[in-house]
Amino acid sequence: AIYLTFDDGPGPYTGRLLDVLAKYNAKATFFVTGANPKYYDQIGRAYNEGHAVGVHTYSHNYRSIYSSEEAFFQDFNAVQDLICDQTGSYTKICRFPGGSSNTVSRYNPGIMTRLTSDLNDMGYAYFDWNVSAADTASNATRYTVTENFKESVPKHDYSVVLQHDTNAFSVDAVEDILFWGSRNGYTFRALDLTSPAVHHSVAN
Repeated sequence: AIYLTFDDGPGPYTGRLLDVLAKYNAKATFFVTGANPKYYDQIGRAYNEGHAVGVHTYSHNYRSIYSSEEAFFQDFNAVQDLICDQTGSYTKICRFPGGSSNTVSRYNPGIMTRLTSDLNDMGYAYFDWNVSAADTASNATRYTVTENFKESVPKHDYSVVLQHDTNAFSVDAVEDILFWGSRNGYTFRALDLTSPAVHHSVAN
């Protein structure tokens, strides 16, 4: 099983991504932000087409988000309200900005340990990733994204793949990814509370 996950959208390429996913009848997960109000309607479209929608961050401002638990949940709840406005319900899945293993939060010692515990206690499932398409690298291209995917996925029984639908070339790579996966016996699924928990080691 492959769980394609897309961070930081919705954005100008999200609609094209949804078209490609529909063509292959593949499901994915969108960890969304509040960065692009013009494209908020794509959250509702993704949900209505059977994809999962999860909280990422409203602002993606690490300094602010991880300054305190109160600040984190203020940001978190802003995304929840956005998701509810678009889908009619709140979500129970999320991804930390930078992942649970991020080190950018070290200016607030122990914040990640506290937040992972808080979310578990509140019934949320947070997901990191075990495959990165490396689509934020300075030299990343459609080709490198596809090759990173094809090299890494066979190493896992199930793969939670990190991509960003804010990168045009990464969205372009998705058709190559879906074609390869469908030819090699993989299914593309959306994350939910029963999905395998892929967690990094909390570093703070």
